[in-house]
Amino acid sequence: MIITISRQLGSGGRSASRIIAEHYGINVYDKKLIELAAQESGLHRQFFEQADEKVSRSFRSFLFGSRSASGHGTATGAGSPLSGDALFKVQSDVIRDIAQREPSCIILGRCADYILRDVPGLISIFITADLDDRVRRYAKHDKISDAEAQSLIEKGDARRASYYNYYTQRKWGDAAHYDLCINSSRLGIEGTAEQIIRFVESLSAAQERNS
Repeated sequence: MIITISRQLGSGGRSASRIIAEHYGINVYDKKLIELAAQESGLHRQFFEQADEKVSRSFRSFLFGSRSASGHGTATGAGSPLSGDALFKVQSDVIRDIAQREPSCIILGRCADYILRDVPGLISIFITADLDDRVRRYAKHDKISDAEAQSLIEKGDARRASYYNYYTQRKWGDAAHYDLCINSSRLGIEGTAEQIIRFVESLSAAQERNS
């Protein structure tokens, strides 16, 4: 039971994932993926932190160099350990390794739903929320104004969408690419987690009936 959760900033997806993980007694992989990718590659984790779910023009120009004719970002060539594609590949390999090593876990973001799309039994979730709720939650968490929170949310979601769209050739948040899309504003964080658990158990029951 590999669950991937993509989410809008401020939607409470991280909190919901922890509730689900506690219910099943499984691990959640979020920022820990950066640490594992750094260990796997031998590169400083700063490279992965700066590139985390971002495909910004300024950062690509600074770190990856200009885009090659094939459309891929390069630093000193396609084989550079700092190319955008190389960093993505390292992180993708780490995600696949986790999915093979752990029969059940939750992975947040980082195109995991696409990377693991051929894994049998994969369950992909997208969590959204009303903008007012997202702004209020983000402002409270970071102790900033609502205006600052909304600006950060809009920029953050744009970065996530750009990253996802670039590496998957899909559209971030498009319901067609997820097993379940849910608005946490309707049920609250705990209610959202509970609904996802019900959905997961319904899928498991259906698989048993069909086996």
